[in-house]
Amino acid sequence: MYFALLFPDSPRETAYSLKLAQDSERSLPQPSAATTPASKSLPRSQAWKQHIHEACVNLRMVGNVKPLSEETLENILVDDKHKLLYCQIPKVASTTWRRMFLQLSGTLGNTDPFSISSNDIHHKYDDNLVHLSDLPKEGREMRLRDYFKFVYVREPFERILSAYKNKFKSKLKSADYFRTRFGKRIAEQYRDPPLRSANDTDGGITFEEFVTYLVDFRKRIKMNEHWERFHKLCRPCLIDYDFVGHLEQMSEDTQYILDSNFLSDSLKVPSRKESNYGHKETSTFMKEYYSKLPRWAIRSLYQMYKADFIIFNYTIPAEVAAIMSV
Repeated sequence: MYFALLFPDSPRETAYSLKLAQDSERSLPQPSAATTPASKSLPRSQAWKQHIHEACVNLRMVGNVKPLSEETLENILVDDKHKLLYCQIPKVASTTWRRMFLQLSGTLGNTDPFSISSNDIHHKYDDNLVHLSDLPKEGREMRLRDYFKFVYVREPFERILSAYKNKFKSKLKSADYFRTRFGKRIAEQYRDPPLRSANDTDGGITFEEFVTYLVDFRKRIKMNEHWERFHKLCRPCLIDYDFVGHLEQMSEDTQYILDSNFLSDSLKVPSRKESNYGHKETSTFMKEYYSKLPRWAIRSLYQMYKADFIIFNYTIPAEVAAIMSV
């Protein structure tokens, strides 16, 4: 119902929606797990560098591009002692890695970083972390050139659902802000009939309304970092990342980063419990939520995040692919 409001099924459909429908009918990736780019001769770091470069060239995202924005520079944490740069992406182990950078900085003393609340990690202790945006231009360029640079990503469809559940349906304090700041406005713009009650302050938006907002190329509500595309947040076509970690294989990839930088004696790979992931994994809810969406809407969502799938070597998860093929 909501999607019919946005892209009506009539001869007067916009040129954009027609193109979207045509693109979505083209061949799509087959479902599989996230994998490191295959290479028999290159180490994992070099394999990622090669894969990202080739993906960016194929997507025409190299060449005449804008310089790094302040937002991207703000996303990147710096550890000068161990020569590390980490680009944070919300809903992709960012809290865990902030804890580990705090531990590496030595500012916590003997305090267990995993005993600190997530809210404090992102607010109270932020002054103890160095962001690339804090440094002068020449200092940024040196670190971007010489330091070990890494980023963590997550299957895009799962991250979208995780962001929705966490920011609009949970009882967390941050959810109150998102329900008011985004939920109400989404309901006002995409609900049929539109939200009009001044007393309804949280919107109470459905997953369908949220996705309607995401795929609207004319959206008047700015994207938030919790559901913004990876390549927009961390600019892999401009930054020569040494490694891409996947949330789906968090332990293995974290151990690789620690080993590669001689940090295995200083840090340990946190368990799921230590990382405060006590709730059910989002993957267990995929079929329940995505089966309620029109097939073309899921295909439109894929088109929107397509560059992330390609650059970071993801394919559509089996649960979503099955719905799309019905």
